[in-house]
Amino acid sequence: MKSFFVFTLICLFSCYSIYSQTATEDAINFYKKGEVNEAKLQFEKILEQDPDNYQAIYYLSEIAFGKMEYKKAADLMKLMVDKYPNNEEYHFKYGGALGLYVRDHKSKALFYLDDIKEHMHKAVEINTQYTDAYLGLIKLYVELPGFLGGSRQKAKKFADTINTYDMEAAKKAYNLIAMAD
Repeated sequence: MKSFFVFTLICLFSCYSIYSQTATEDAINFYKKGEVNEAKLQFEKILEQDPDNYQAIYYLSEIAFGKMEYKKAADLMKLMVDKYPNNEEYHFKYGGALGLYVRDHKSKALFYLDDIKEHMHKAVEINTQYTDAYLGLIKLYVELPGFLGGSRQKAKKFADTINTYDMEAAKKAYNLIAMAD
């Protein structure tokens, strides 16, 4: 009887796992086909059943970002950063979402500025050739006023770093700096 109970539990867990995997794959397919609203509904259902489904969290963050719901995107991506602290993409997306949020809510900038800088810098620390993160840092440093840490010199340093491995991207970086002048 005891072995039957164990067998039943294993079967139930396996069925749930297969269902969860299939539901996640279906939701991802909706997302990839551009059916974002349906994907969002599917991912939300998945999270009701499995709050630790990080694929669903990731895609819900992407959906929120696409809808310019930057605070929501940042909150979801923060969960990804906490779970996967060595993933440069998650640090970059978290810092970027916060940056875009404060761009639209300037009164909140002081509260989030350190987090934005920390996570953008962490992204390039993890991957020293992460061009998008360097470009994000360049934008940040040329747009920030000096009293908040803005610096053309830091921005140029990041552009110079990009130039060591990707001359085309470096042109874009130097152009960002020139346009800010």
